[in-house]
Amino acid sequence: MQKTTFHLLFGFLLLPMLTGAQGMINGFMNPKGTLDIAPGYGYEHFDEYRFGNETRQRELTTISYNLFAEYSMTDHGSLVINIPYLYINENINGVQDGSIFIKIRNGLREFSSGRLNTITAVGLTTPLSAYPTTVETPIGYGAVQFQGRLALQYNTDYGFFFHLQSGADFRFLSPLQTSIPVLARMGFGNAHYFVEGWVEWYNTLNNAVDQQITGGSGSDWTRLGATLYIPVYKGIGLAGNLAYITGGRNIGLSSRYGFSLVYRYQSR
Repeated sequence: MQKTTFHLLFGFLLLPMLTGAQGMINGFMNPKGTLDIAPGYGYEHFDEYRFGNETRQRELTTISYNLFAEYSMTDHGSLVINIPYLYINENINGVQDGSIFIKIRNGLREFSSGRLNTITAVGLTTPLSAYPTTVETPIGYGAVQFQGRLALQYNTDYGFFFHLQSGADFRFLSPLQTSIPVLARMGFGNAHYFVEGWVEWYNTLNNAVDQQITGGSGSDWTRLGATLYIPVYKGIGLAGNLAYITGGRNIGLSSRYGFSLVYRYQSR
């Protein structure tokens, strides 16, 4: 298959909402006028929570409904949004924190076997409802967070891709918290399916010890995950993902699965 065919294939299959558990930014850019919409469902559960380095028996189930959208304003820039609604143990629920990002491709290099994208993204996450934060299991931190990301991704002409991403999160909460995420992904796509695996490490600098579940003292954790996407019919596809926390501080040792219905509209 020729190089141009693979570029079109990546543009259609490898949608940013497939990143699901590991964030909103990936290394693919869609053509100008493309709108991706993906309503999704997620289920996450843990029986153990790490209060600092101490593991205690705590049980929590989170069901989430998310609306993801990305609109490409140009071939090299897009607007990305996500709105989640959460149910915690079936008795605490509400709209959590919405996110909005500007995503820009500021570098593109062509090679004999593929192309390298350099992408910068800046975003803001803010509470969308007045949910309580002093309960045992709050649905969020109730804080505004600024996020910056730099991503490098190499797309081969044979369907494989390799991705590395990092940046910083600044949470405007007393006290101010700064966190560093690192994400590595690799996968393969063709005309019939797309599959990827990934590992993410997240570290909050100078974090304390949580006194309650998701108490907001800052988390360190490592998470592994995988995604499968199957196109169905003319711009419509189905995606599924799995992820689990392997260890860390101030984090539930959870497993997660999710599904998304993906729709793409192109104006040209």
